[in-house]
Amino acid sequence: PALRFLQRIRQDADAAGLQVTICGEAAGRSLEAMAFAALGFRRLSMPASGIGPVKRMSMALDTQVAAVALGRMMEHAERPSLRAELTNFASETGLPL
Repeated sequence: PALRFLQRIRQDADAAGLQVTICGEAAGRSLEAMAFAALGFRRLSMPASGIGPVKRMSMALDTQVAAVALGRMMEHAERPSLRAELTNFASETGLPL
């Protein structure tokens, strides 16, 4: 549900021509930052401790591939969390988390 809500925010912001930034600790965690990037968020504000790990992950991330994979996960999700599927995607594609 949270990812669907964020997806809707991203779509509405795009339609209105607005930039949206994800701020907070979640933006500084590689797994969450990967999901945000897959949803189309390109501006993340995070604690200093997250910059290195998120930068390493984002340099290796193909956002188009991640967007397609996350879209499929969200279509078939029956659970409230996609954390395991996102972790598997990162592992399969060699993303450093």
